[in-house]
Amino acid sequence: MAKITKKEIDPLNLSFTVEITRADYQGALDKELKKYRKQAQLKGFRKGKTPMSALRKMFGQQVLAQVVSEELQKAVNEVLKEEPNYIGQPISAEDTPELNLDINSKEDLVFKFDLGRTPDFELQGLDTGHTFEYFMAKLSEEEAQEELHRLRIQSSRPTEVNEDEDIKAGDIITVTGVELVGGLPKVDGITHEFTIFMDNLAEEVQQELLGKRVGDSVRVNIFELEKDISEDQVRKYLLGLDEEDEREVSPEFELTINKVSRILPREMNQEFFDEVFGAEQITSEEEAIAYLKAQYQKDYTKASDSLLFRSIQEYLMEQNSLELPDRFLKRWLVESEENYTIELVEEEYERFAKGLRWTLIRNKLINHFKLNVTPEELKASFVEEMMSYFGQKNRHLLSDRVLQDMAERMLKDEKAVRRHYEQLFDQKLIQALKETYTLQEKEVTPQELQALIEEANAEDEANGLLLDEEE
Repeated sequence: MAKITKKEIDPLNLSFTVEITRADYQGALDKELKKYRKQAQLKGFRKGKTPMSALRKMFGQQVLAQVVSEELQKAVNEVLKEEPNYIGQPISAEDTPELNLDINSKEDLVFKFDLGRTPDFELQGLDTGHTFEYFMAKLSEEEAQEELHRLRIQSSRPTEVNEDEDIKAGDIITVTGVELVGGLPKVDGITHEFTIFMDNLAEEVQQELLGKRVGDSVRVNIFELEKDISEDQVRKYLLGLDEEDEREVSPEFELTINKVSRILPREMNQEFFDEVFGAEQITSEEEAIAYLKAQYQKDYTKASDSLLFRSIQEYLMEQNSLELPDRFLKRWLVESEENYTIELVEEEYERFAKGLRWTLIRNKLINHFKLNVTPEELKASFVEEMMSYFGQKNRHLLSDRVLQDMAERMLKDEKAVRRHYEQLFDQKLIQALKETYTLQEKEVTPQELQALIEEANAEDEANGLLLDEEE
């Protein structure tokens, strides 16, 4: 068995040496070579009868490396079992002796490693007397009415208006475009019918069309008709030209209005409520307004909690100034990540260290509050996520059995499971912290709340602590 010698440098750093003698690996080496002998079929020898000397010469170094690696890994794992607070992975010490791996050598093999430890600390800053601002936003009655109106428009279908009605903002217009040269129709020029949306048109074109009716005409530069449209898109989508058609097109066109359609708000009947909110969920305008307020409040609460969580993070990190084995961690990052250079690690290390410190504090908080996530909660989280994908109005299309089966399949995705675990722990953690501290509620508009989130994200992106109001 390999000999392990540990040396404590300081509370955050440990070095250890693994000595592997010939006797430690000889038995395993002979056993592996015998396996090779049974399987080897070399020219001039019957299968299983190859001389051991020939096998040692041909495969000895390869088998020795494998056996020594296994012995070394056993020893390293033994050290890690005895060091529950290790961080990262062991890395070769800078003064480790050069390895001379030779199947014919009788010298002992010596490996030296460095290992970092997490700091041992008592959590500070959970005093109940500390106060945090808690920004709250609510959807006003007027905003809820505006959102309901938007849904009535969004779910509506265009309706053709009477020919004697004036064009209004937001209308959909079908026109026939005629190519002109010098103010007259071009001989063998383009004549093509297409549809345009008032909201997509250049401002000056919109102003010219407002008040026009079916049968009226306007003259435009076809390539400047819409905002943010390329010449290729004009030729293809407005003029109906194939990509192979390379004819020169005059910019001057006369557009004659053939039809005007308008999207009118849907009537608030049961068909509308079922389509937008789900079958038999809402039956009146009052219920729709109440539902919208409640749904938006969920989103606002998530955003408010994110801002509060950020403030508490900053406070707890100030109260718990943790030292890390910085030199070890920088070396470990360079060795463990192929694309990491010393320069890049130096540049990014503060972000990494800040995130690591918060992880250590967060783990302490989870243990302090005795938080846990049950399998049932995890599965319910997947079900809720899938329901959000399909939307409230399609909820009736998914039976509970279908949702449960889909959740079971998603539970086999390790990455997704870890993400949901972290989200659930964070949700429970923020709730525990809200009950710990005094919150001074401050009402803001939804727009102000969103601005605060964006400002916080901009500040924290450089520091490794990024908010996400969707979490």
